[in-house]
Amino acid sequence: AGEGLKTLFSDLGCAHVVSGGQTMNPSTEDIVEAVLATPAKTVYVLPNNKNIILAAEQTIPLVTDRKVIVLPTRTIPQGLSAMLAYEGESTPEISANVMMNAANAVDTGLITFAARDSEFGGHKMKEGDILGLENGKLEIIDKDPVHAATRLARSMSKKGTSFITIIYGDNVSEAEAEDAFQRIKSKVGNEIEVTLVNGGQPIYYFILSIE
Repeated sequence: AGEGLKTLFSDLGCAHVVSGGQTMNPSTEDIVEAVLATPAKTVYVLPNNKNIILAAEQTIPLVTDRKVIVLPTRTIPQGLSAMLAYEGESTPEISANVMMNAANAVDTGLITFAARDSEFGGHKMKEGDILGLENGKLEIIDKDPVHAATRLARSMSKKGTSFITIIYGDNVSEAEAEDAFQRIKSKVGNEIEVTLVNGGQPIYYFILSIE
């Protein structure tokens, strides 16, 4: 979900974007409809969320007039990297392999909030706390989304990291996004290229793609 993310995928050549996410997972029927609306003999489906992979895979036997290949992308950054790696010159199977190799080389950071008092991964959190997750694992509990994003980006940057993409959500102002961009740039050093994108996604203040 998010107009900025939809535009991002469309600009990379995606034929149809089925909006969804943590609180509104699309159904198999929604995905089948998008597959059938795509004028191609082979259609790649990128779920970009672990909760949608099964629904996507269930489309395969339901579509008989074309080949459907589901790439089990689990995050938005994985999906974007897979799209960037697509090469139409190869066979569908080789292209799928190249795309998934690219997806698996990306680390994903998420900045969100605790909906209620709870305990997760050995961490106690209170409702409203800002949470930083690295590849699905809770690493940071903070009070400020920008500070949490800066901490997470710095901890996720390793030797060999070349690119960081910061995708900010609909509950982050342009000023806050720019603040996060400048802070992260100053923390990770000049060797890493940092890009800021307006994703407009709900739930996640920031999505970080680390490559």
